[in-house]
Amino acid sequence: MCGGAETICVTTPFPKPANPANPANPSNPSNPSNPSNPPILPKLSLPPDGKSYSDLRLASHQP
Repeated sequence: MCGGAETICVTTPFPKPANPANPANPSNPSNPSNPSNPPILPKLSLPPDGKSYSDLRLASHQP
């Protein structure tokens, strides 16, 4: 038994739509094949202000 009748068992054959690990979930923000998902790498490599993260780290150590 997996618990009560209303408890969703982890061994259920039905895919849970809210499962973040489900690659077939179109609403999954971490799904790289999602066409509506904006590219993440450009955001990680270049902040909106145009400065590189290395410059931000150097500036954060300045008095």
